[in-house]
Amino acid sequence: MIVLNTKYFDMGGEWEPYERSIILHEMVHYLQDMSGRWDGYIDWEDTKLCREREFRQKEAYEAQDEYMARVYNLHRRMPRFYGNCGNN
Repeated sequence: MIVLNTKYFDMGGEWEPYERSIILHEMVHYLQDMSGRWDGYIDWEDTKLCREREFRQKEAYEAQDEYMARVYNLHRRMPRFYGNCGNN
């Protein structure tokens, strides 16, 4: 199941590409979960699991960027929101 916070939607016509890209980003996470590559709870204190979470986010943001470039010809990176895994 994909749950989206609607505060990110209906921001006006110029935001429509971004709104659609959020759905794609979350679909990537769904497919990641279904793939079985990453099972279990993500513990931000566990460096290995935190790094896996960062990789999952990176993969989703890259797909989001590619979607924006191909579908809307918008060549800018989406803001990245990763966890803080520390320096370990």
